[in-house]
Amino acid sequence: SETPDKPGSSSWNMSLPRMVTWAVFEDLVTKKQFGYYNTHFAHRKEDEEARKKAAAVIASRMPKDGQFVLTGDFNAPARGDVYKILVPALTDVFSVAKEKDGPEGTFHGFKGNPGKDRIDWILFKAPWRLKKAEVITRSKNGRYPSDHFPVLAIFSL
Repeated sequence: SETPDKPGSSSWNMSLPRMVTWAVFEDLVTKKQFGYYNTHFAHRKEDEEARKKAAAVIASRMPKDGQFVLTGDFNAPARGDVYKILVPALTDVFSVAKEKDGPEGTFHGFKGNPGKDRIDWILFKAPWRLKKAEVITRSKNGRYPSDHFPVLAIFSL
């Protein structure tokens, strides 16, 4: 929102407040730290401008130095306008992974048939080696835990 430090605030004509959850993690051996952010952007078609503004808020608050991971349901296609706001500073795991599994689309509406766009991303800034990126499509007895397929990245630190 325009007031991101105020919990529950909402701007840009969104139907619901949106948030970013973040934490700083530290390797117990090396003492190196990395930041981890997770978000869920507005979902309606008419929320494209709100998604762009939310991406700009996150981009302005990302640490300039250090290692960083941003994950989320961005409700916008990879390589689209919202994506382009964040990718100059971050790398999409699917753009650099040598091993990739799963479909491009991540939304499936609990039916298991992916859409054409990957709207759930893992972006990062770190010297880590990416081993694998995957859109996980498994279900149990035809049931899915979410209307989106999870996205996985395996790094070697």
